[in-house]
Amino acid sequence: MKELEIPLPRNADCLLIGAMIEKVCVSSGLQVALKTTLNKFAGSTHWHFKNGTDKGTLEITWWPAQLRAWFSIQGGRNGKWIDQKVVLLQESFRTAFSSKYTL
Repeated sequence: MKELEIPLPRNADCLLIGAMIEKVCVSSGLQVALKTTLNKFAGSTHWHFKNGTDKGTLEITWWPAQLRAWFSIQGGRNGKWIDQKVVLLQESFRTAFSSKYTL
């Protein structure tokens, strides 16, 4: 498994970050296939995103208690689209967070 951090502003509004993550992903063409929490990270939000019918699942976890968000790429869930989409999403998150993206 590979994990990549999502850079968050230090003064992030914990109540908005999860909604912003989901909105940015959906705006980039991804669909929410699963939204849950991970017991290992109490209070977290964990998504599985799909890219249409393409093979692969991109996972993102937002853990407010640690002000941390990250991509998880599981070996068995990888798809050709994921690496390119992660680069696009990283830039979209930077833009959204720096411009005080409103929902």
